[in-house]
Amino acid sequence: MLGFGGRILEGEGAKYVNSPETPVYHKSRVLFGLYQSRTALKKERAAIVVEGYMDLISLHQAGIQNVLAASGTAFTTEQGRIISRQARSVILLFDGDSAGIHAAARSADTFLSTDLAVSVSLLPGGHDPDSYVRAEGADALREQIGRASCRERVSISAVAV
Repeated sequence: MLGFGGRILEGEGAKYVNSPETPVYHKSRVLFGLYQSRTALKKERAAIVVEGYMDLISLHQAGIQNVLAASGTAFTTEQGRIISRQARSVILLFDGDSAGIHAAARSADTFLSTDLAVSVSLLPGGHDPDSYVRAEGADALREQIGRASCRERVSISAVAV
């Protein structure tokens, strides 16, 4: 175990709480779900990147296995390099709210600097991946992801709102 992360279910403030940095645990070098997703990442050659742990867990439960999440921080170039060892492309599947759109723009910029092909899937109606897969089902989410993954690269201006 490197560290701990949890989700706040009620109240205001940060949604996720994580262990502090330690000599062993560096959030910028960790991708939640990497070990569990490695086989699917190599098979699909694409990583679906989500914002939070619950998003990843819901997608795994729905049978979508090539999913990774940050450990409560913005994505880093180092994390992009880790992903590039397993996949050729990244599909950013972030929350459909304003914060998610801005996070997708920042993350796309980071991943483009690692030579990964980057696509963005913006979920409708303010959904996050967890709520979308529970409301619409895995097939609908796969369709949404498929529309995003058809593009080779995305420019930052294409996702900025």
